[in-house]
Order: sequence, then structure tokens, then C-alpha cells
Amino acid sequence: FDKIAETPIGDIQGRDPVRVKTKSPLLSVVLALREGGRGAAIVEDGAGKLLGIFTERHLITKLDHSYNPGMTYPLMT
Repeated sequence: FDKIAETPIGDIQGRDPVRVKTKSPLLSVVLALREGGRGAAIVEDGAGKLLGIFTERHLITKLDHSYNPGMTYPLMT
């Protein structure tokens, strides 16, 4: 752990992020996160400017989870 704690952030091997546009449908964002094995997506405008980050936590805490029969999907385990 000490070696990791002392490693400069710039030396850590990065992974390609999931990038989405502000007009991306929520389902496509969720699928991109799942396919990319990520827990967050970079949100960009049409020119590629960073506008924010969408995380799994947003799915849990920020969305209306009331019942909608048109939005049923099989549970993946």
C-alpha cells in the first residue's frame, strides 16, 4: 500500500473514459457505462467541451424511480 500511496497520479496507467453528449439518451449512457466497465461518464457538449460527470450515484439518488411500465428491462446479474 505504501508504494501505491507514494505513486504520482501522472504515473498511474489510465483507461479510456466513457464520453457522452448532453443529448445522449439515458439508456445509451447506462449501456455505455456497462459496456465500458465504468462507473462514470464524461459529459461533453457538441464541441467536446467538458460539462460534467455522470455517475452511477446519479442513477440512484438523482432520478425519479417511480414505476413506469414502459421502462421495464430484465435484471442483469
